[in-house]
Amino acid sequence: MKRPQISAALIILVLILSGCEKQFIQQPVPVYPTHEPPYADLEKQIREKYDYRAVFTWDQYYELLTELSKDKYIVLPLDEMRKTYNDSKVVIGLRHDIDMNPFKALEMADIEKDFGFLATYFILPTADYYGYLYKTGLTRCKGLDSLIADLHDYGAEIGIHNDMLTAMIDYGFDPFIFNKNEFAFIKSLGIRVSGTASHGSPIAKKTVPNYQIFSDFAKSDSVLYEGKKYPIG
Repeated sequence: MKRPQISAALIILVLILSGCEKQFIQQPVPVYPTHEPPYADLEKQIREKYDYRAVFTWDQYYELLTELSKDKYIVLPLDEMRKTYNDSKVVIGLRHDIDMNPFKALEMADIEKDFGFLATYFILPTADYYGYLYKTGLTRCKGLDSLIADLHDYGAEIGIHNDMLTAMIDYGFDPFIFNKNEFAFIKSLGIRVSGTASHGSPIAKKTVPNYQIFSDFAKSDSVLYEGKKYPIG
């Protein structure tokens, strides 16, 4: 009468032992795709076109920043520099004009951050990385907003690299409306625009510096380019 109970107990014991001996299977760690930034295509295009033109090495830049890290220097972005006076130290304003390659600028800002430095970066609206200029307008490059925002996130001040003569002479834009629109674009990203710096464009080299577009600096009321007169000031 007791045999069925013993058999049942043995079956249960076998099942338990079988469960203990079951091989452990290690599930693979999931691999999540790396999300490319919105400007990934633009970066590839610009790097292929301009990376080879770099003259200095990163080692040289590290050497420079190491020197500027010495106690006798104070290194600041331009807007802070103009408000700073110290008669016992050398006050340095760190500025970069981004004529061609904003992705090198991102790398520089990253290095500067490691040293505890911040700089001012001037964005050039007539550059390849910025957009496509036509006689009828400007189409900004895909991801430009994220690119500028990422640069600003490093703590960089952002300014406009003024090339209003090119906008006026090559493309027929009202230079002041053009400048106003690009100021508004950067401000729309929640970024304060820290002034402008004049760009030495090919047209400026044949006429006058870009800063003479403004009345405070103009030495005449017009410039002559390829037989045509253009108003300035």
